[in-house]
Amino acid sequence: FLQSLLVYTDREAIAELEVKIKELRKQVDDTALFYAAHTLYIIGKADKAMEYIERATKQNPTNIFALTLKGWILISNDIAKESKQYFDAALKLESNFPDAAFGYAKYREIRSNFSQALEYVNRVLATKSDYLPAVLENMKLQLCMQDWEQCEDVAQ
Repeated sequence: FLQSLLVYTDREAIAELEVKIKELRKQVDDTALFYAAHTLYIIGKADKAMEYIERATKQNPTNIFALTLKGWILISNDIAKESKQYFDAALKLESNFPDAAFGYAKYREIRSNFSQALEYVNRVLATKSDYLPAVLENMKLQLCMQDWEQCEDVAQ
């Protein structure tokens, strides 16, 4: 008898918690949605991350972090063409935002526009000269453009 009472209480508690979670999901702001999406993206759940980032950008279309993450999620889902508009929007809000500039460079690289990609990587390096991913991307783009001397200079 006692065990069946405990099982019933557990189910009731779980049901209450599920209702509370649903209520809280409706009340979250764009920043919380961004962090949830970012976490999901990092652990490899890009589709679920897209659901959260869609809500974040609907709530606040000027959230530069959400716009940039949405661009990166689209790139990782092989929808690079759509990612451009989100990187553009983020760069209009802050022209030297490193994540957006780096994302735009990645978009240009995918489109085989290496010189323009390099321009955006250099924008990142102008603000963060020791940012290793941008240095490596710079070298990779120099190789794609077959500019061996410049690639060697960057390596040193």
